[in-house]
Amino acid sequence: MASRQLATEMSRHGFNSTSLEVVPIFIPNFLLANMFIKIDDLAAIAIQENKFSQAIYDEWKNSFAVVGDSKTSIGLLNMFATKALV
Repeated sequence: MASRQLATEMSRHGFNSTSLEVVPIFIPNFLLANMFIKIDDLAAIAIQENKFSQAIYDEWKNSFAVVGDSKTSIGLLNMFATKALV
C-alpha cells in the first residue's frame, strides 16, 4: 500500500516531477525466494500455530527442487523505483 502513495507523498513534501516505476524481479529458486520473503520464518510461525505440519511444509519445500531442475522461475517480486527532482 505504501508504494501506491509514494509519489504523492514525495510531491507533498516538496519534490517535483515524481514518478514511480515497477521493476519486476524474477525469483529462480527457493533460496532467493526465502531470502526476499522469509518463507522459512513465516512457515515456522504457521507450524507453531498449528496451521499446518512440519511434514507438509517439508513436502511443499521439496517440490521446489523439481521447479529448480526445470529452470522455470518460481516467483516474481515487484520492487518500486521512484524518481524526483528537488
